[in-house]
Amino acid sequence: MKKILYPIVLLMGISTLAHTVPKESVSIEPFRFHESEINQFHKYYLSVSNVSYSSKAKALQMVSRYFIDDLEDVLNERLDKKLTLGNADELEELKPVLDRYFSKRMVVSIDGKATTPKILGAEYDADQIKIYIEIPAATSPKTVELSNKALFELFPEQKNLTHFKIKEERKSILNSADTPVDRAKF
Repeated sequence: MKKILYPIVLLMGISTLAHTVPKESVSIEPFRFHESEINQFHKYYLSVSNVSYSSKAKALQMVSRYFIDDLEDVLNERLDKKLTLGNADELEELKPVLDRYFSKRMVVSIDGKATTPKILGAEYDADQIKIYIEIPAATSPKTVELSNKALFELFPEQKNLTHFKIKEERKSILNSADTPVDRAKF
């Protein structure tokens, strides 16, 4: 019976233990649970992008999500003037900064031909920034090769996941330090 109660106590909290089990049957010091708790916040470094082809725009249209604080740290490493991300009124001024940064960190080849991504705009969504990117493509691509090294210079464990939906076919590409270039065929 005690073996079953201990995991339940961990889930329900120590205060619940005092109300559900008579004190004389419990020989655990309540504070011992705190010793085994992990108090460190584990941060993960991941961006997620969604891409679809627009025949009207003759382009791949990409929406990329990055954590605001991570992108801010990376941009401030590169700029003379420090910036603070998060103010929606300053997004238009941020656009050329993002365009310069991503033009150096994101390399795209469509059907074997290099093309340059262009930042169309951005918006904030909670603790993330959504960046709208357009990648010129005259026709629906058969092959997309992508190297998205955004944030790699400051966060070596960064991973950039890109989901494509082209001609109802779904493919994903994962760029990391181990796989800086990846390819999807449609």
